[in-house]
Amino acid sequence: HFSDYPTVIRLLQKAIKLPAGQKHLQAHFLLGEALLFREKRDEAREIFQKIIDEIDANHTATLLHLAKLSLKYEEESVKQAEALYE
Repeated sequence: HFSDYPTVIRLLQKAIKLPAGQKHLQAHFLLGEALLFREKRDEAREIFQKIIDEIDANHTATLLHLAKLSLKYEEESVKQAEALYE
């Protein structure tokens, strides 16, 4: 909802490095979405993967983002995308 994505990204990156932010689902998710808006797909994918690996393996919105990224940008990863959708 902000148009100043570079500032938002910078602040969220700082927030998730704090002890209280390292497992904060919403901060990570918003950072991933902000990175997507800035066309930084690889960085966004890393954040979304961290959510699945370390915070919440069943976070639906994150799984959907990972699946879409896999389908759109890695054609050979269709099987991985289908597994994420399931």
